[in-house]
Amino acid sequence: MGLFDIFHKKTAFDYYNEGLVFASRRQYSDALAFFDKAVAIDPYFKEAWDTRGFTLNHLGRYTEAAASCDKAIAINSNFDKAWHNRGIAQMNLDRNSEALDSFNKANSINPNSNMTWHARGIAQMNLDRNSEALDSFNKGIAIEPNDAATWYRRGVALGNLGRHSAAVASYDKAIAITPDFTEAKQNREIALKKLT
Repeated sequence: MGLFDIFHKKTAFDYYNEGLVFASRRQYSDALAFFDKAVAIDPYFKEAWDTRGFTLNHLGRYTEAAASCDKAIAINSNFDKAWHNRGIAQMNLDRNSEALDSFNKANSINPNSNMTWHARGIAQMNLDRNSEALDSFNKGIAIEPNDAATWYRRGVALGNLGRHSAAVASYDKAIAITPDFTEAKQNREIALKKLT
């Protein structure tokens, strides 16, 4: 143990920051260990609970992810990121109606999150509510017009609605932003065939 370690006991914030480094490297198991330490020291550290939920989502541990986000929400019910991450976990558990409720809450707190509008649109498509999904994707694009994934999902929703020409245009936007977007290219070809 070095002299610095004797005088500096790690705080919850120290562990949280170390976890963020591992999460940024997509080393989610390692990140989780640090977020666990952070919330053990400070059980009211809402960002640590939320990021722990985000990490658990990436590890495929969706029930635990939702529970972790619930802890963050219990600390601050206006924490839009926790509502968003809770919705992702619920969607991965095929609980799309509950996910939609979570995304709606996140959007009511922060209507300027393209990420949440995008996720909300996916949940709506999963519920076969493509017109509503299209509206969500349009709101997301209004916030972040260079998000290829949202243009792609918008194209899928349009295709599901039988609007193949508009779907092609949406896929074109996705491909212009991300030229190697394979799924967008494939769906564009399918939509073009439906136009002939």
